[in-house]
Amino acid sequence: MTTFIEQERQKQEDIDDEPHFHKKLTCRSFLCSKLVKGVLAALVVAIVCPVVAYHFAISRHYDDGSSQTYSCLVQQEYRIPCGYVGIGEDQCTKVDCCFNTTTGECHHYLPSKYFYQQSSGDIYSTSYSKSPVGSKIVENIQFTATENGKKLLLVLETSSKTNAKQSSSVEADMKNFKINYSSQRLTLEINDSDNDTIFNSANSALIASENYWEWSFQLSNEKLFGLDRNIITLSGNETLTKVIYKNQVDHNTQPVIWALKNSKFYGVLIKHSGPLEITVLASNIVILRSLIGKRIEVELTLGPTPAELYKNQVQDMGLAPKWALGTHNCRKGSEVDLVKLLQIYALDTYSYDANCIHENLFMSLQQENSFGGNLTDFRTTLESLVSSSKFVLSLPPHILAYDNNSLYASAVSLDVLYKDRSGNVYLGKYLKLPVSYPDFTHPSIEDFLKVLMQWIKDQIGLEKISGFVLNNNWPQDDSYKATLNTSFPYMTDKLNEQMVYTLPWNVNTSSNISHFEVHNTYGSLQYELLYNYTTEKENLKDFFIASASKNFADNEPEISHNFQTSWDNFKVYLEKTMFSSITGDYMIGLPVCGDGNSYNKELHETLCLRWYIAAASMPYFRISSDDPYRDPNSLNTLYTTNAVTTTISRRKLFQEYFYTILSKKEPLIRPMYYDYYSNNATYSLENQYAIGTDVIVAQPLTSGKSKLQVYLPEKRKIWYELWGGAMFTPAKKDNYYVTIDIIESDWIAFVAQGSIVALTDSNKLNLYVALDCTKECTANGELYKDNVYISFTATNTSVTVNNLPDSCEYTLGYLKYYGYNATSGYAGRYENNDNLCPGGGSSTTITYITDSK
Repeated sequence: MTTFIEQERQKQEDIDDEPHFHKKLTCRSFLCSKLVKGVLAALVVAIVCPVVAYHFAISRHYDDGSSQTYSCLVQQEYRIPCGYVGIGEDQCTKVDCCFNTTTGECHHYLPSKYFYQQSSGDIYSTSYSKSPVGSKIVENIQFTATENGKKLLLVLETSSKTNAKQSSSVEADMKNFKINYSSQRLTLEINDSDNDTIFNSANSALIASENYWEWSFQLSNEKLFGLDRNIITLSGNETLTKVIYKNQVDHNTQPVIWALKNSKFYGVLIKHSGPLEITVLASNIVILRSLIGKRIEVELTLGPTPAELYKNQVQDMGLAPKWALGTHNCRKGSEVDLVKLLQIYALDTYSYDANCIHENLFMSLQQENSFGGNLTDFRTTLESLVSSSKFVLSLPPHILAYDNNSLYASAVSLDVLYKDRSGNVYLGKYLKLPVSYPDFTHPSIEDFLKVLMQWIKDQIGLEKISGFVLNNNWPQDDSYKATLNTSFPYMTDKLNEQMVYTLPWNVNTSSNISHFEVHNTYGSLQYELLYNYTTEKENLKDFFIASASKNFADNEPEISHNFQTSWDNFKVYLEKTMFSSITGDYMIGLPVCGDGNSYNKELHETLCLRWYIAAASMPYFRISSDDPYRDPNSLNTLYTTNAVTTTISRRKLFQEYFYTILSKKEPLIRPMYYDYYSNNATYSLENQYAIGTDVIVAQPLTSGKSKLQVYLPEKRKIWYELWGGAMFTPAKKDNYYVTIDIIESDWIAFVAQGSIVALTDSNKLNLYVALDCTKECTANGELYKDNVYISFTATNTSVTVNNLPDSCEYTLGYLKYYGYNATSGYAGRYENNDNLCPGGGSSTTITYITDSK
């Protein structure tokens, strides 16, 4: 089997080793002198010999685990760390790993001495009894591989068996994948149908032990994407580490990586319910380390194009109600007094499509209910709110642990709350209040859900609620701040950071399972229960549920908390939204201008304006912050407030256009390589993205810019500036960039020729017609409105609207048309308030210009 290093060496050019003779006698005499001969001999010993040894030690083909040659001569980017953090040289040597005295780091041999060898069939036995971190190694594990269309599921799990027949799923002929096994050692080389290697675990460590699992493999030797980065770019000893264990620091990152090799895309999904540390090396080796054992799954999905990979990997994308694509506001903070929450709400006079009054409302109502508070003012406020917008209740899982709280009493009676090790109800802290936590795996949890929903009906009225936002549902526990270094054999600062301020790892579920084994599923289970109840029991239509914590392939929209305000985080906002969108997170809402305490309205005025403009092009527009607030009326200057107000008004026009794209189960926001991957320039683009297939949006990533370079794909040949129609032809001597003048309030957008973008203001349709005049000037588009796909076909003189409903009240507000002839481009505007539904047919034609250009 080909090793990692060998693969890399095969790509390198052979060094020119032909001798170069010099004919000059003086040079020859010099080279033949005894002194120079001695120096050259020393150089050979000092330089050439180690290089030769390195070549034979590392590039050699290893296969037999019992007659292996091991080497510590490993290039920096291929070194897989070994042992616990801070391990010293003596201990590193004792656990049979390599210690580099220059860097002070301990790493595995090449190949690693920690592996499993075939015992019988798909059962493998360990080479060691203890792991490098001192934990007892599982004696036997089972490996299975199952192909399902364009997916291949690899499963490693503990096994009590000592022998078994080879799994039928491994023996069966696979159509899309080919697995090459080592003769004894459990190492895999997985190829696609073109025989390109897409997964290689040769020579890596495989450790399955108590509270510590480790497995590493190499993906493409070209490009990787994911883990909150649009593209993963590393060099030398750089690494990227993400911990998948949801808490306030990071509760959105999904364990998904895309890879590119030989112009083909494929994806990797790691399925694991407990704390999982994922580290990517510059060599594209991925190291998985888990604090729980028993089972780990890796799912490979083939493309080969990004669009095909999206379709094969995501498969079932949800669709929120159309109104949810509007603007959302939800103020937050530490206040829980109901009177003060209503006062805070009253300060914001801006009108949104959806409002929550305050993120802490549910906790506040529990407190008021516990002490017999007066809810008259709240109900008056709520009546006023629902008369003009949607009310979305923030619904964290926390139950206020007061004996006179009827919700808490019911949860205790049903015995559905998490327990500590002594068997008592576990009490944590949330908003400085004592709280308990429902166990969503409990057999009686649906009975408690009925109690909860009845409580909501009594306090609020379910008919007034248009949706839930399940905030802080990883779940948040402000009391748990432990240092976990002594609790686990392996612990890093990143792991410790992710495992605090949430439920303690060792509280128990009703099945007596430690919480950390199922932690990453907590929010998903809460969502699933509420979704099923609202759709099946209450039969609620157009009901919206978003969650702060979800798993890959879950359908709910997602919100993000604790996002500090900075230009660097604005860039993260863009990258996170782009990659999330093409991996199934079709509607992720990151707080506009951030929601952390670093915000300064004078210092961040330009940034906040740019953030609003970017958010206006995203599917989930959500403003959520503590004081200082970031709603339009709280911004620093009237200029910024007016610019933001204009941006929000313009975004509202896009709502049905966005919904049209999402209704086809396609990603709305796309990194530039999604549709234009054949051009390498698209992979490094951080500041621009596509909306569907026809619109490109660009954002400056710093303040004070008056010009901006924008990449416009040559594939579409002609692009028009969306709002004014200026024409751009990017393909000039392989330069696909255009430079444009900008001001800070610009929404920078371009539309491809041949497209019609339909923006709506209620029943008024406004069309942007970007004509393709390569042969005959034509353009096409469609709009999903009132459960019908309306299509548009334009020429350079008229536009025809097809598939109109039998009875409708649509009018053509205005039509902007952009085109070109043999000499130049042109743009114009038509506005006549034409009736698009004259009756007597499902189509109508509007002539917008009487003489062609």
